Amino acid sequence: MTGSPAAGPEHQAIVAATAHMYLRSKGDPAATELLLRVHSLLAVHASVSGGTLIPSGVDVALARFPHVHAAIEAALALQDEIEAARPEGHRHGKLVGLGIAAGPLVELPDGRVLGVPAARALRLAMLAGPAGDVLLDERSAQSELPAGLGRHEGRRSMRDLLGFGFHHLADYR
Repeated sequence: MTGSPAAGPEHQAIVAATAHMYLRSKGDPAATELLLRVHSLLAVHASVSGGTLIPSGVDVALARFPHVHAAIEAALALQDEIEAARPEGHRHGKLVGLGIAAGPLVELPDGRVLGVPAARALRLAMLAGPAGDVLLDERSAQSELPAGLGRHEGRRSMRDLLGFGFHHLADYR
């Protein structure tokens, strides 16, 4: 990528990370430990790239980034770190669903944010399949991607259900 990505409010990005249902439904202590680790790792990645962790519930971790490029790099790093520390007994599929959305946000005094990107990132994270999908909303997908990454448009039937377009992030590195 040449130059520094724009960091204005219209270029901010949200990363949402959530544990897949099969992991959460078991109610085992490893699930809680994993979710706390996701929050911790996302906070570190956000901090390193000028972003911030957004206060949220235990089941989902949200972070704001100054631009889509940083959000994508953080999401991929988070996914790699979580997979490297995979809990015993969870052998199939990715453990965390990741969604990325971009656009203007409103920050509340307590640090939470409101805006379409936050809602879209969360919906995409919940939709991300156990095959390791990182899903991007239309606006994020239009941004320049880090080297070695591509995008594939999401299925029309799912776009119709969600009410907005999305893309699968493809890792060719």
